[in-house]
Amino acid sequence: MSQPIVETYDLASLEAFTSGLVQAGFEPVNGTSRRAWRREIHPAFAQLTDAKTMALVLLDGWPYTPPALLVQGLNTNHSTLSGLVCMWRDGDASLEWTTVEGLFGRIEKWCSDAVSGWDTDDLGRDAFLNFQQKDRALAVFNLPE
Repeated sequence: MSQPIVETYDLASLEAFTSGLVQAGFEPVNGTSRRAWRREIHPAFAQLTDAKTMALVLLDGWPYTPPALLVQGLNTNHSTLSGLVCMWRDGDASLEWTTVEGLFGRIEKWCSDAVSGWDTDDLGRDAFLNFQQKDRALAVFNLPE
């Protein structure tokens, strides 16, 4: 198996993870040097989207930087219109994403929260969205009234 071209702090951990991806039905996306992987969508997403596949993109900084999960058609907090699912906060030290079991467990928790309406909604998980381009609007109201 050729080595993925991902800048990593722990090549053995990355290789173990990509082996786990293959065992879980992921396939590398052609032309991405094994950075991007795709498989049938996790069943936990069934109530949230009609998408048939999901993608996982390995980012530089492994294992301290989690992979990006992409699922199209979600209409909920903690996801973007481009399909990025906000699974972990910046600086999350859990390293749950370093195993497929941890990744799938997090997906199941995320989907459960999305279905139940984000009872413990903490948009801090989406802090980076504050730096995305937005439409400008001005709302004016009179406080004394």
